[in-house]
Amino acid sequence: AGSEPSKERWHSKRDFVHCEPCHGRIKADLVRLFRRGEHGYIHARIRPASGEAVCPHSPCTIVRREDAGHEQDSHDFSVTRRDAFRITQHMPAFTDTAICIRRWDFSETSQTVSLLTREHGVIRGIAKGAKREKGNFSGGIDLLTRGQIVALARGGDVSRSGGESGLATLTNWNLEEVYRAIRSFLPANRAALYIADLLHHMLKEADPHPTLFDAFDAALLALADRDRIELTLLTMQWSILCETGYQPELHRNAETGAELPERAATLAFSPGAGGMVDDVPGPDRWRVRMETIQLLRAIAAGSSEGTPVAAARANRLLASYIREILGVEPPAMRWAFSEGP
Repeated sequence: AGSEPSKERWHSKRDFVHCEPCHGRIKADLVRLFRRGEHGYIHARIRPASGEAVCPHSPCTIVRREDAGHEQDSHDFSVTRRDAFRITQHMPAFTDTAICIRRWDFSETSQTVSLLTREHGVIRGIAKGAKREKGNFSGGIDLLTRGQIVALARGGDVSRSGGESGLATLTNWNLEEVYRAIRSFLPANRAALYIADLLHHMLKEADPHPTLFDAFDAALLALADRDRIELTLLTMQWSILCETGYQPELHRNAETGAELPERAATLAFSPGAGGMVDDVPGPDRWRVRMETIQLLRAIAAGSSEGTPVAAARANRLLASYIREILGVEPPAMRWAFSEGP
C-alpha cells in the first residue's frame, strides 16, 4: 500500500492505534519510521501522545491503525485502514533520585548528562530543552546537584544506553539539593569532583548501588565541615572500593593468608595482591605506616575518627590503589592530590 518509507525518516503524524492484547486504543505520535519488514508490516517507533496513557505491553505488541476508512497519503508513506504496525521501541518512564556526575552541552538549549541514580545506577541521558527558563529542568542540570528525574529508557531497558542513539530521554528534573559548601571552598570542590570521577570510572552503567548513592549524598553534605574533608574523602574512597568488590585486605597477609605482625612500625601494601603484606623488598610493595593501617581498619569498622595527617596518607594510598585497578589515572585525581597520590 504505497511507497516504502525510507530508513531514519522522521514523521510527526499523530494517530490512534489499537493494542490487540488489551483491546484498548492508544493515542500516539509516530516519531520514526523504518523500512517495510516481514509480512508487509511497517516497523515504527512510537511514543505516547502528551497526556495519554502508556501501553503496558512489551515492545513487540502489534497495534492497528484506526482512521476514517480511506487511504491516507503523505510524502513519507501511505497506508490503508487495516495496515498493521509493530512497536520496536517501547519507552517506559521511570522516576528516581539522581546526582549529576558529568554534564555536556548538547546544543544551545539541550544537555547530555551522566547521572548516578539510587535505584537504576549510572545512566546517561539527553535533556532536550533543559536550559530553557520555562522548561521542566529547573533551568538546567548542573554538575554535583541532586534532583528527582523522570526518564524514558530506550528499548525498555536502562542498561541499553550505549551510544548517542541509546541515551535515555530525560523529561523532567526537579532540583532538590545544590550542595552549596562544595561551591564555596576549593578543597571541598576538588574532593567532590574527584569522588564523582571515581564513580564514573568504577561503576558500570545500570548497576544499582543504593548504599553507595546514599554515601555519596552524605559525603557531599559532610564536605561542608572544612576540618573533616580528608576523613570524608577517605570514607568515600573506602565505600567505593567495598561496593565494587576491591576491598583491601587489612588484617592478614594478602599473599599468604598468615597473620600480620601487629607490633611492626611499618607494613607494605601490594596492589597486585589486594592488601597488606610483610614489609620485605619487592617490586609490588608500598611501605605503609602502622598508624595509617590502624585508621583504615577503623574506617572499615564504621568509625569516622582520625587525625587529618593520617587520613591524608590513607587517602593517597587508596588513590594509588584505585589507579592500579583502573590502569589509568582519573583526571580529577590530580586536582584532589596536588602533590600526586
